[in-house]
Amino acid sequence: MPSSSIFARFECQRTEADRKSVDKTVRLPCGSVGEPTRLVAGRYATIRELGRGGMGIVWLAEDRVIGRQVALKELRTTETERVLREARTAGRLNSPNVVGIYDVIVEHGVTYLVMELVEAPTLSEVMTRQSLTEDQVADIGLQTLNALEAAHAAGIVHRDVKPSNIMVLPDGRVKLADFGIARAMDDPGLTATGGIMGSPGYMAPELFAGKQPSPASDLWALGATMFHAVEGRAPFHRDTTAATMHAIMYEEPVLQRTRGPLGDTIMALLAQDETRRLTAAQLRERLSGRTTVVKPLTASEETVVIEPVTSYVAPNTPTLGDWDEEKPKSRKKIGVFAGARPRSWSSRSPRCSSSSRRPSRVRPPPRSSGRARNSRRRRRAARRRAAAHRRAAVPHRPVRR
Repeated sequence: MPSSSIFARFECQRTEADRKSVDKTVRLPCGSVGEPTRLVAGRYATIRELGRGGMGIVWLAEDRVIGRQVALKELRTTETERVLREARTAGRLNSPNVVGIYDVIVEHGVTYLVMELVEAPTLSEVMTRQSLTEDQVADIGLQTLNALEAAHAAGIVHRDVKPSNIMVLPDGRVKLADFGIARAMDDPGLTATGGIMGSPGYMAPELFAGKQPSPASDLWALGATMFHAVEGRAPFHRDTTAATMHAIMYEEPVLQRTRGPLGDTIMALLAQDETRRLTAAQLRERLSGRTTVVKPLTASEETVVIEPVTSYVAPNTPTLGDWDEEKPKSRKKIGVFAGARPRSWSSRSPRCSSSSRRPSRVRPPPRSSGRARNSRRRRRAARRRAAAHRRAAVPHRPVRR
């Protein structure tokens, strides 16, 4: 069966894109199918070879005790402590997005890892066959984040997140594999001798400055992986390892195909300063909206639409009809009750004459100002004084009977 349908850490074929990448994993042609069956630890019977690499061979095997098929990783290395550390690391994780390790066997000087068999191509193989949409990349990133959160919660840093370590199953599920160089955050030893462990094209810039791996460096590698998946090219791919390291530390990648929220999320993961990088919770919040699981908006996040003012609304001007409906108090009645009649309403006024008087009540004239009222009062008082003087000057005439 070709390596595209069976997961193994060591794939059989190498594409042109893989040969140009900075991943230095050695891949050799697969062995023949007719290899003799071997029984490892009296339990695991090899069926055929799945892949071969620089550190050993991966076999398709059958567990004759349980009756299930497994991936048997045969490691030809003297680093037994490292193999046991990988088993302890992966064995502490309980996540559906992590390739599990069932057992570790040392027999005849050879170390074997019994691993979960995942029938799926790697993300790097998927990218060579098709272009991924933004929603697919967001979903792959979210499921990989699930695996990383499980590892970080157990105090483990993966240190080698890249497309060739992410398995994409036919039903869309994702598995994160190869915790071989993973390191517990409380383990001070077991580092690479004379170098840095990991794939240079997917290593965070702070690692080249001598800092210890952290969950932030895993999230940076996830951002570089998502960049590669959505753009079809590695963000810091260069011809040499030294040029790749220089690009990671001093250059900023440029997105050409992707814009919008996903592009902003990827660039936020690739921030040089780890303190300004997205956290796992912030990344989950951003990616959840692009997958099938949409988080409902809270009351503070709901959008309130405010209609713009398109025209000026003038105030209503009262008309004659408004005065007819709302009849104000008539000053004429007050004057009649007081025994006086306004001069402006006399019979000589054309508005109030018998010929021009309207049957309906009209609007009373506006009040005059205070100065005009005082002037009228002074004139009336002057007329009264003049009349009094005239009466006093006329002699009294007795009335004849």
